[in-house]
Amino acid sequence: MRKYILIIICSLLPPSIASADWYVDITGPDVFGEKSAILSANFYGTENDHWRLECKSTGSFSLNWLIGTIEPMPDVRPLMGNIVMKANNGERFSVSAKLKQWNNKFVSFATNNDPKVISMLKSASGAKIKIDIGYIIPEIDAKVSDSIGMSGSFAINQFINHCGLK
Repeated sequence: MRKYILIIICSLLPPSIASADWYVDITGPDVFGEKSAILSANFYGTENDHWRLECKSTGSFSLNWLIGTIEPMPDVRPLMGNIVMKANNGERFSVSAKLKQWNNKFVSFATNNDPKVISMLKSASGAKIKIDIGYIIPEIDAKVSDSIGMSGSFAINQFINHCGLK
């Protein structure tokens, strides 16, 4: 009986949930014709960190590596570094990013409107083996690596298409 209830609940979930690792939330077009979307990815090794990609119909988009903090960090220095991704042991993509405060629970390692992010997403959407990710902040000798599930092609492609990122 519980199995059937679980199946019914899962079938009633909104279509914005695409898989266990990747989630997409699409809005619009609204009354003004504007659209936006949020794509997030959970990591395997770090339960507090995740990726959050956002786009707006203005053509702007961003990639934020959200890093969970134990306590609020209101004075985050804007350190520079790189976010790195490789899918299927293939091409390695690297984008410049800057550390900044996100909210009381996260700091963000972020990049805005870098076309390499679109290439990263397209590579991740075709992943069949694994997606390796990481970031490096040379000034403080920080280097973190993890992986994301490869079952996000539907969510990633929805995000790319809705945002017009070609």
